[in-house]
Amino acid sequence: MIKKERRFVMKIKSLSLVNIHIFIALLTLLCPSVFADELICEGPTFSDKDILEIVERERATRKVVPAKFKEEVEIKIHRKRCHYVYVEFPKKKTVGRNRVIVLSRYGYIVDAYSGRSNSTFLNCPDVSYSAEDLQNFVNKQRKQYKDLPDAPKEYAIKMSKMRCMFVYYETPIPEQSNNYQSFTLDYYGDVYEFYQSK
Repeated sequence: MIKKERRFVMKIKSLSLVNIHIFIALLTLLCPSVFADELICEGPTFSDKDILEIVERERATRKVVPAKFKEEVEIKIHRKRCHYVYVEFPKKKTVGRNRVIVLSRYGYIVDAYSGRSNSTFLNCPDVSYSAEDLQNFVNKQRKQYKDLPDAPKEYAIKMSKMRCMFVYYETPIPEQSNNYQSFTLDYYGDVYEFYQSK
């Protein structure tokens, strides 16, 4: 039985769409329990030790994976939907100083960034999706995972790119100001997070 993930709904009117997604990402890093994942995900289950080993192995073989800070660090690992999120930051905390590495359900690194940056350390794969492709991915996962919100009765779609991730938007018709829902997907087409404006 698939348990529903708690939805976190906020009304944010003054931020741009990209800044909203960065804000959500930061919030989930600081308060992962709010977005606690209770889904039954296909694929292997990795322990924190497994994730640490994957990150260290990738650091040794892929120069694009960010190196550790030179000073002593604190590391936190949590699941977000079916992804794994590895976060490290210096023990002497400074706002915006961290390393965030996102791994797919199968343990592949799909995003890596620092602080509030909208740029990635990775060389993103040469993958291109249309809004219709992303719509198909989301609709497929809607049938599989009940935590995802239903599509509006009538809606327009669009997409954008954020680091190595894709963001898919659904806007109800007729359009209303700041009324939309969005889904962030990795380049395998797996939904990493979603957001509802209302």
